Amino acid sequence: MVLNLKISRHGPIVNSLIEGIHQKEPIAMSWVYTQQPIKILEATYSLCHAKNVTDFNSHISLIAAPGLNIMYGDATGNIAWTTSGKLYKHDTGVNTNFILDGATGKDDVKEYIDFSKNPQALNPSWNYVYSANNQPEAIDGFLYPGYYLPEDRAKRIFNLLESKEQLD
Repeated sequence: MVLNLKISRHGPIVNSLIEGIHQKEPIAMSWVYTQQPIKILEATYSLCHAKNVTDFNSHISLIAAPGLNIMYGDATGNIAWTTSGKLYKHDTGVNTNFILDGATGKDDVKEYIDFSKNPQALNPSWNYVYSANNQPEAIDGFLYPGYYLPEDRAKRIFNLLESKEQLD
């Protein structure tokens, strides 16, 4: 089967590819992962050979796909939780959960955030890391957009961990 695609600066035009889209205006499927160099194999190989937490973080920065929560622990007692992804910001008021106006540029990504600003915890004072696909805390006053699960699972994990005097 041959599939002919029309491509825009926002990604492939999906009107003829997805049943039920009957709009005359072209609709593009935009995803940051396909707009960045894809280095997932290099990142995976490098993560498997990381010698320390610094290597670990530098290798995760190669992963453009947002939404991965990655844990780290080593024999010297370091622990870390970090998120992958090339995170970005839109102008205030842009709701990325709906189809955006790609023709004018007003809804385009305005800024890519440096990887050092990705949500993370390195050797936190509470001495453990966890993730339940919950919304990460705000950094620089900005909550990162995404499809997070309600915080009840994260609260349950937190409560169970906090109730223990000592963990190993």
